[in-house]
Amino acid sequence: MLNQLKSLNYYDELVKTLLEAKTAALASNIAAPLILVYILSSYINILILFSYLVFKFITLILRLTFANRGLKAIRNNNSKKIKKYLKLYLTTLFINSVLLASASVLAIIYGTTTDIFIVIALAFGMAAGAISTTATIFHATVLFIVPYMSFIFIALLLNTSGLIYYLSEFSIIIFMVITIPSTFRMFSSLKNNIEKTIKLKDQQKQLIQAERIASMAEIMNNIAHQWRQPLSIISTATSGLVLERENHILKDESFIKYTNLIMDNTQYLSKTIDEFRDFIETTPINKTLLLQDSITSAINITKAVLQSLNIKLIYTKKYNDDILLNMNEGELTQVLINIINNAKEAIQSKNIKDGKIYLSLNKINDNIIIEIEDNAKGIPSDIIGKIFEPYFTTKHNLKGTGLGLSTSHKIITKNLNGQLSVKNTALGAKFTIKLKI
Repeated sequence: MLNQLKSLNYYDELVKTLLEAKTAALASNIAAPLILVYILSSYINILILFSYLVFKFITLILRLTFANRGLKAIRNNNSKKIKKYLKLYLTTLFINSVLLASASVLAIIYGTTTDIFIVIALAFGMAAGAISTTATIFHATVLFIVPYMSFIFIALLLNTSGLIYYLSEFSIIIFMVITIPSTFRMFSSLKNNIEKTIKLKDQQKQLIQAERIASMAEIMNNIAHQWRQPLSIISTATSGLVLERENHILKDESFIKYTNLIMDNTQYLSKTIDEFRDFIETTPINKTLLLQDSITSAINITKAVLQSLNIKLIYTKKYNDDILLNMNEGELTQVLINIINNAKEAIQSKNIKDGKIYLSLNKINDNIIIEIEDNAKGIPSDIIGKIFEPYFTTKHNLKGTGLGLSTSHKIITKNLNGQLSVKNTALGAKFTIKLKI
């Protein structure tokens, strides 16, 4: 508790909660000095009381101003100004406490028994209200309650006698002994919750970064498989050109044949680069795009790896007209690649020798239906309901992050306003994407 008071380091969320509570405390901060001035009006010059109210309301206006500027600094993520306006806010809070305490002390000294009990009741009410609005910043609670209640306790001790006053003094001591540690525990609990949230967010960032790295590794693997054959053809054609030229047997027909081979495969490599670039460089802007292009892109990106693993990707179009959708370029392709890769990994993990992935496109009424089914014998019934949950993965040995299918579900349901579901069939797992035209 003392260590916390030595430092003014608070999370922005806690500072924001304190500063946003400014209006909640407004009514009590206006009513309390007016009640005290009314009690003192019979004993103290009205000009002095008027000056007191002016100073009190100036302090209140400054407090509201510092709160608003502090909230602006939080929105702008300006840590230097956040600390500056927090200090100023706490200063006005302390001055407010001293002003209330001073008027309360004078009311105890000059007032009647009824006046004194009004002051005591007002003090407990103000202190209880302060706890509800300042608990997020422990300094605020201490700076308001301790001076306020201490001044009243000392004034009662020095200026009153009798059992009822002794009980009041005892109540103040008990109140402070219970309240300050309780408020600190409340503050500590809030602080710990924020620290846990920050830690969780850091873990989420690390998992997302791991997912991105895994996706990039998958893309590089796909590019390597896509390029292997055309690079081999280019190498063979180049070697043939050099060999025939060195042996003086290079004819025009052969030269044209080899150069055409090189050009065709170079164009294929260029096209492959464009496909991967379009997939990777997605923009947050929606466009009207041909849905079939997303399917073709996903097939082209994954086919080389699937072929190297002897997994057949069978694409069936049950609807041949062009389908235009307003969507983010590359997002649907990302979903299809994620599902195809999951099917591929399921086939691998279960050692399916004749691996097959069936991809189909159909239109039923106003809905586009894309189905992806594998022959990997399905998903265990105890986990099939969890596969779209964030961070759920069964690929621990493969360092799965559990974000692929979760991200896919989010893209389909949130970004494309569709549905993504999965069920087991006689062959394996079938994923169904349903999109409204």
